[in-house]
Amino acid sequence: MGRLRQPPLHGRRAAVAVLLMIMLPVILGIAALAIDAGVIYNTRTDLQHTADAGAMAAAAALSTSVFVDDPLEVARQEAIRLVERNNVLGRPVTLDPQVDVVFGRGNYDPVTNTYNFVPTTVLADAVRVIVRCTEGSPNGATDLYFAGLFGLSSTNISASATAAISPRDIAVTADVSGSTRFDSRLRDYQTKKVNTYDVWDGLPGGAYEVDSTWATDEIPADVSQAAGPGWGYFKELCFGHKPDEDGYTPGADPGLIELQKYATWNDTDLSDSLSSLGYNADEIDAIMNPYNEDYYKNRVAVALGLVYWHSGKSGGRWEQEGVPEYDAGNGNDTIGSSEIVCAEQVFQKSMSTSKSIWCDYTNYMRYSGPFQYRFGLKTFTDYLVEQRASPSQTPEFASAPLQPLQAIKDAINYLSTLLTELETIDRMSLHSYSTDGEHQVDLTGSHVDVSNRLNEIQPYGSTNMGAGLERAIEELTGPRGRPMMRKVIILLTDGYANVDRWGNSTSSGGKAYAIEEAERAASLGLQIITISVGVNSDQALMEQIAGIGKGDHYHVEGTATQYTADLVSIFTQIGGRRFVDLIE
Repeated sequence: MGRLRQPPLHGRRAAVAVLLMIMLPVILGIAALAIDAGVIYNTRTDLQHTADAGAMAAAAALSTSVFVDDPLEVARQEAIRLVERNNVLGRPVTLDPQVDVVFGRGNYDPVTNTYNFVPTTVLADAVRVIVRCTEGSPNGATDLYFAGLFGLSSTNISASATAAISPRDIAVTADVSGSTRFDSRLRDYQTKKVNTYDVWDGLPGGAYEVDSTWATDEIPADVSQAAGPGWGYFKELCFGHKPDEDGYTPGADPGLIELQKYATWNDTDLSDSLSSLGYNADEIDAIMNPYNEDYYKNRVAVALGLVYWHSGKSGGRWEQEGVPEYDAGNGNDTIGSSEIVCAEQVFQKSMSTSKSIWCDYTNYMRYSGPFQYRFGLKTFTDYLVEQRASPSQTPEFASAPLQPLQAIKDAINYLSTLLTELETIDRMSLHSYSTDGEHQVDLTGSHVDVSNRLNEIQPYGSTNMGAGLERAIEELTGPRGRPMMRKVIILLTDGYANVDRWGNSTSSGGKAYAIEEAERAASLGLQIITISVGVNSDQALMEQIAGIGKGDHYHVEGTATQYTADLVSIFTQIGGRRFVDLIE
């Protein structure tokens, strides 16, 4: 057999050439389509990134511009600014402000755990940004490179993104320890603008007629209607000078009377007051002179008309009052404890212990610095603040403006009002801490419930900051905490953490407990915002806790008025500056 003969080489080349000529248009078409498909894909990707950035920027601006005249315009311009900073396939793009920026509400559906965007300009909390490379848009249609071979030179591509202000679950955690009343202490008048008058004015007792001892430049115009109570000779002294005024000195205060131990009292107004109460000359002599200073506190209480003396002296006041002889004293010059009865009740809730309160007060004034032996409404108010501040002793303090707690109460009230007016779906809870941590109000959309409850609390006890944080964590991560919400703890204090996890009084242990709970909160994704109030607060610890909780630390100090103004400013920022998230 002979060999098969191969086709000539030039024949094979010719066949390949023919095939290439047939396939070349197809190959070129596929390549062109691949290139233009890449253009379309990259354009769409760049447009989406740009829309995302614009929506997030607009929503962030919206969340911080609630107090400007036109927050929507501020947000709209921020969307344009961010979009113009992002190139799409290497070229700048922009927005049609009235078409491509849409405001609305991001309505949360707890059943599906999703948001629905509803366009509206009324209390808008969400923004949709549309970036278009289309015919008729500011950017025009997207040019194609090779599709023109098939009669298609451009195409319309767009992307949109919607960002909304994220609702929050906010746990307000407030220090209500004893130190949150210390800016109302009279002893600090030389270093602080103490508000003793406001505390007295905030106590129950009813208005009483003001006499001529008041000076018009020393009291508010409506002082005749003051709610502050008055007792015994204090009614004649009235309140006197306000200790928060510059140049105040106790010795020149007409609202105070000096009654020293081991001294004869020569104040004629005082002796006239005793006479008007029905004491005879022998009784007045025994009251005004130091015959037996073992009973000094009784002597002062009688002199001030806070208790009555059934002396047993012939023709004495006790006889005019009709006191049986067997209930009267032995007739000597000693004012014994069994011979006095309460004349002026302190408050309705304290009636059973009023006599002992008056005597304890007079004894307290023997050791009160520049106010030593000086008696009057302001020093008695200070005695209550210093010595009887617990809810069981003087529950009336719940409605008195003890500082700095009152400034904190005012600021929380402002925050609750702000969130309500913004019609957010933020929820708030309240937790307090003193010797223990207390859960006060469940997470609620009725923000006023938080401020109302805080207004009922009065300061007392130690500073168990760790327990306060623990209560807040329990609420935010418990069944009432909403899974999609941002979780925020607002921690306030005016002092130092001084109670450890086991209830022991210790500064180091109290600090460690607070830090441990802050770290646990951070591990659970909770943000912590800290606010320290006053020069005696532990700013270093509060800064550390804010750092752990990836939040901000704020500090305020000064007068009570400054406290309130600065805290309101801080809560304006906290209430208005909210988180934003993409929801579409």
